[in-house]
Amino acid sequence: MSRAPSPGMPNDIGMADHFRAIADRFQLFENSPAFTDPNITTKLNKLDDVTDAINNLQETFAQSLRQVVRDEMKSVKDDLKSVKEELTSKIDTVKDDLKSVKEELTSKIDTVKDDLKSVKEELKSVKEELKSVKEELKSTKGDLTTKIDTVKEDLTTKIDTVKDDLTTKIDTVKEDLTTKIDALETSLKINIATRDINSIVRPKNALNDKIAPLYSVSTGAPIQNFPNTRHQVESLSHPQTVRILGELGDLLYDPRSGTTDAAKARLLVLVGIQAHSPFPANNAVANM
Repeated sequence: MSRAPSPGMPNDIGMADHFRAIADRFQLFENSPAFTDPNITTKLNKLDDVTDAINNLQETFAQSLRQVVRDEMKSVKDDLKSVKEELTSKIDTVKDDLKSVKEELTSKIDTVKDDLKSVKEELKSVKEELKSVKEELKSTKGDLTTKIDTVKEDLTTKIDTVKDDLTTKIDTVKEDLTTKIDALETSLKINIATRDINSIVRPKNALNDKIAPLYSVSTGAPIQNFPNTRHQVESLSHPQTVRILGELGDLLYDPRSGTTDAAKARLLVLVGIQAHSPFPANNAVANM
């Protein structure tokens, strides 16, 4: 590789090449007939001398150039050596820095690995816990489903039982109401019919000495042990008198609050023997 001359130094190689080119051009004319002239020969000899001088100068320049090149090469080598040493120092520094960074990164990576390992183990533990919770929830769901089904069945059974009981009770109440209504209707019919019969018997008793028995508003049948005469009526005990008044269904007399004589007087009125009642309310009814 050619090296450019340093600034301030003559271009020896370029000058030597220039003179050599001139000598080569003159040599082309050495054997020319036009140069047999002595003057020309002298000139040619001088030219040879010049050529030799040029060759010597070229050799001198070449040696000088080689010395310069060697000096330059040595300087370059020294510079390269210095640069190499400097680069080596910097490279060593960089290596040390890289080694330190590598160690630091290795430590951090190891720490991160340990952290990741710990996190992985924690995640594994959490996963196991979630799995356990899932199983528990599944079991709890199954238990709840079973309990809910059992409660539904129990409620359905109880509702059906209550429904059946209510239906039975409603049917029983309906039957009881129907029976009571029928009995009340029958009792009312008997009561009305019996009062009609007694209202027919009462005027007859007023005209005869012998008393015809009155009928019970409860049974519609003749009252048992009914007195046949006025004397038998007056001879009745108070309980007997109250019993007969109860059988007749007298609404204007309360036998629990009256005397024996008052009860007998009321019975005589109801039998038809006594025309006027000793009670003002009964007289008012009789005069209506």
